[in-house]
Amino acid sequence: MKTAYQYRLYPSDKQKISLNNGLRVCRYWYNRMLGERLDWWEQNRCPVNSCPLICHLPELKELMGKNTMASLLEASGVEIAIA
Repeated sequence: MKTAYQYRLYPSDKQKISLNNGLRVCRYWYNRMLGERLDWWEQNRCPVNSCPLICHLPELKELMGKNTMASLLEASGVEIAIA
């Protein structure tokens, strides 16, 4: 028997702002990584696996340190998952 739970949040105004900031930054990075995958596909016309994307992780880590959106997200305690 499968059981599903639903929860409803009633965040305060400060929590709403924090949640929206975190979601905005996650959406930004998701779209950026998706764009990189599409660029890879356009350039190479071969299946995209994790190998060509993992090669850029050190560069992305440096860029995230300089990027204000990533800094904002890290300051709020949200972890960025690039996969």
